Formats: sequence, C-alpha cells, structure tokens
Amino acid sequence: MALAAEFYSRSLWEAGGAKAREYLDTRGVDAEVARRFGLGYAPASWDALLSRMKVEGVGDDLLVQAGLVLPRQTGGGFYDRFRGRLLFPIRDTQGRVVAFGGRALAGEEPKYLNSPETPLYVKGQILYALDVARAAMRERGRAILVEGYLDCLMAHQHGFTETVAALGTAFTPAQLGLLRRHADEVIALFDADAAGQKAASRIEEMMTDGPDIQDLGWSVSRTGGFEKAGVFSVRVAVLPAGHDPDSLLRAEGAEALRARLDAARSLLSFVLDKALAEDDLGTPRGRATAHARVALLLSKVSNAEEATMLAREAGRRLGVDATQLWIEAQQLQGARARGRRVEPEPAATAAKSAAAWAAPSFAERDLLALLLHFDDARAELLAVLEDEDVAHPRLRRLLTVLRRAPLAPPEALMADLETEAERGLLSALLVEERQWSDTQVIVDETKKRYDIRRRKQRLRQVATSNRPQIQACGRSIRAEVTEAGMQRLQRAGVGGS
Repeated sequence: MALAAEFYSRSLWEAGGAKAREYLDTRGVDAEVARRFGLGYAPASWDALLSRMKVEGVGDDLLVQAGLVLPRQTGGGFYDRFRGRLLFPIRDTQGRVVAFGGRALAGEEPKYLNSPETPLYVKGQILYALDVARAAMRERGRAILVEGYLDCLMAHQHGFTETVAALGTAFTPAQLGLLRRHADEVIALFDADAAGQKAASRIEEMMTDGPDIQDLGWSVSRTGGFEKAGVFSVRVAVLPAGHDPDSLLRAEGAEALRARLDAARSLLSFVLDKALAEDDLGTPRGRATAHARVALLLSKVSNAEEATMLAREAGRRLGVDATQLWIEAQQLQGARARGRRVEPEPAATAAKSAAAWAAPSFAERDLLALLLHFDDARAELLAVLEDEDVAHPRLRRLLTVLRRAPLAPPEALMADLETEAERGLLSALLVEERQWSDTQVIVDETKKRYDIRRRKQRLRQVATSNRPQIQACGRSIRAEVTEAGMQRLQRAGVGGS
C-alpha cells in the first residue's frame, strides 16, 4: 500500500496528472494541503499500477488481497481497480496507508470508488484524517465530524485541523471510541436537507451501551454541556440550506463555519425536535404518535439529567405532564432490560412482567417483532397471515392493527391500541434490541411454516366434514370382503387380517 501511495502521489504531480490538478484548483484545494494529505492520481490505464508493482516484485495475489487490482472476467490476468481518478489515501492512526478513495474526474459512475474491506481496512473502524487531526483534537478538546474527503480537506485548510471524515458510513461505536481517545466532545456537521435523517440513523449507534462507550453522556445546553467527569458530548451543527462544509468555507469563509459550530446543539435535543416535527400535534393521533416516540427516545438516554430536561421540553410542547413521560420512559427501559436477559427472571420480576407479556409464545412474539421492525417482512407476511394464526390476544390485536395500516410507522400504532397493556407490549417489542440473521430466510421459512399449517387445517376440516361418509364407506367395504376374497388375497401373497 505504501508503494501504491507513492506511485499515485508521483503521478498526480507529473504531466499525466494535469486533469486531477485542475480539478483541485477548481475546488480551491491548496497544493500544500494536497501534499500534506498525500493526494494522488490513478492514470487512465488498465495496468499502470499493475506494471509498476511487477517492477517492484509485488505479486498479483497480494495486490488482489490489498484491493488494488481485480481479476479479468475473460482471458485471465488482472487490471487496476482505480483508473483516471483523483485518489485520497486512507491511513490508520499510525499514518500507514490502508485504503484509497477515488473521485471520478470525467463523470464516471460511481462518483466515488472506495477500496473494498481487506485485512488492513475495515471502514467502520477507521476515520479519514485521524492521523493528522489527533494532535489538534487533544489541544482543542473536540473533534469535528464531516461526511466527505473534500469537506475534511477544506476544513483543515481553513484552520479546523481537528476535523475527520466518517468515510461515507453510518457513524459506528468503534469510530466513536477512536474519537474519545483524543477529544472530550464531537461536533457532527450535517447539511440542512439531510440533517434529520442522518442524525436519526446514527442515534442507535450513538446510544449503544456497550463496554467501550458505557459512560457516554449527552450535552444538554445548546452552548455547552454538563461539567461531569467521564461524560462524552455529541453535538450537531446544522449548515445553511444548500451548503456542505466545503461549499460554505469557499463561499463565506472560516467565520461562517465557526458560527455554526458555536451554535451546535445536543444530538438528542436535535432528534427530539425532529420527532416532534414529523407528527401533526394538532390531532389526537399525531400527539399520541409523538408521545410514543418521545418515550422511546427518553428510554434510551443513560444520562438522567439530560433525560429530565428533554422530558420537560417534550412535555411542554406536547401539552402533557413531563413526569408521566419520564415514568413511561423508565418502564420502557425496564422492558428493554428484560428483553435482553437470558437467565430466568426472579419470581418477583416475573410476576411483574407477566402482566405486560401474559406469557406469549416466543414464536408469536418473534413473528410480531419481525413484522414491526422490517417493512419487507411485513409486505410479504401480512398477505399470508390471518389473525387466527396468533393465539396470544394482545399480539393478535397488534397484528389486526398492523394489518389496517401496514405502511404506517410502527410507533403510530399506539393511537389505535385500546389498553395500556397492549401499548406496553408494543413498546416493549419496539425497544427490544436483537441481532437478526438473514431476514429473507426467516420470512421464507415463516411463509412455509404457515403454509404447512394452513394445509393441515384444510385436511382436518375435510376429514371432519366427511367423517360420516368415510365411516359408512368403510362398513360397506368390510361387508363385501368375503372369506373367498380373503383367500384370494392370501394366495396372491397379501397376508394379514
């Protein structure tokens, strides 16, 4: 990988790299920054790197393993993965090149082509530019998180040298663990159009309570956070509509971005706003849905101080008692804990949970969880399921309500449930965390199981409805089998009675 990085870097500054250098000029990237980050150019040739590596004595198998070349579909041999692209070397924390990201220069698709995962590179465990940003992160006590390579380069060029990029993946707990080694907080920069979706998609990773981030905390103040040892703050800075960090810096300069960073707010407060904005709070159904979403959100907040403040804000906007929201969140937290337990519960705990669960079978509970969490499973299975297929009354009620609104968000079903027990069961299924295997295989097996069940039911129905005729036919046959007939059967080799 070091040899490849050297080859690509040299190619950028030679005559053949003129097109890539022109692109950097149009994007305002200084040559000094390009050299500092080791940018390169992959010549528009099928085997430029391959030929160079042969001179260096590097074998084809090793190049395939490193993700640098691909096997030809016909005729044998290999060809370069990156061709005619501006390359961004991706380094580990020790500064060693482990992968590349390639930007198209002539409208090719995909616009960005990245190295595959290899023994050296797992994208969810590496952050772009962390090797050059970590010193500034320690000095300034924070990390700035952006989406793309150029966003990161331009941030460094304008003095925000604590900036890293997430390599186009959903932000992972492993990446968060990398940042917390060097900083006290993370400020994630999102563009206005996609900010809510991106923040929501990351909330589960951010709120994981695994051993690596078990003391993760959340900043409450819109201008700061709790002064609490061991708490790691994650905040969101939203950019003006139509801008990403790169375009904002080029259009308005460093001060514009600094102002957005100073106005960054708690990630949870941001997601709370999004949850409340998505529902029509002017209708009972909208308020009920928002109420359920807020309770689910609060149930996942490990920092009690922030959960309390968020409950007050949500209660004020929903027109409900914040204490009730807090109590419901605590109940959901308990349901999550029970859902993750493997060992048998103590008798007292089991007695309490029995009221909510009423001993549904694991198969039926898993079926409803599958329908609630996966849209594709819902689309396929609701067509073959009947309410009578679920014996547990509350689960059957959930199935009935889900069938009426198959495209609605699962949280929205709260408004259609009649009892607290039904709503509690739905909440428990929604917050239950589990690792699903191949869901399509599960769906196919479930369809097959219910198809077999349906056939058996039809056979039993046919047998029951025709039993008198079958019995009469049997008596008639027995009367017609004479002793002579039995003897002929025996002579033919058919013995027995």
